[in-house]
Amino acid sequence: MPETGNRYRRMQLQPGSYSFWYTAEVESTPSTGAVQSIPQVPIVDLPFDVMNHLYPSRYCQSDKLARFAWRQFGEIADGYEKVTAICNWIYE
Repeated sequence: MPETGNRYRRMQLQPGSYSFWYTAEVESTPSTGAVQSIPQVPIVDLPFDVMNHLYPSRYCQSDKLARFAWRQFGEIADGYEKVTAICNWIYE
């Protein structure tokens, strides 16, 4: 696994249809406090290993996504309300 912790598989396949499945078991320690009270972390205070996920890539052009996000959610107060609005948009 590379330093990102993501698994990668490389396959050389002949043209045709293929199906792939992946399962995983994840351990997590969720917050037990009220979610409304979880503070927002300023970008400058994010851990360095998180930063590579914020740069543009061929999978997510984060510069374009940022412009869209500002249009959709820029007027909403930072914090719980904004996160809720983004989650609602994702699940619509």
